[in-house]
Amino acid sequence: MLSQRTWEAALGALQVEVPKADFAAWFRDARFVRAGGREIVVAVPTVFAKEIVTRR
Repeated sequence: MLSQRTWEAALGALQVEVPKADFAAWFRDARFVRAGGREIVVAVPTVFAKEIVTRR
């Protein structure tokens, strides 16, 4: 099961892979909520951020 530690590692990998401005805009404030099966629930601060992260 995905843990907070795994989520932090995933964010670190994203930070290296996506442009700095994109990471700051869409992922910096994302928070791991829970995981189960094939689903990961992540909280983001705005509906707009949710739409962007969901599409990508």
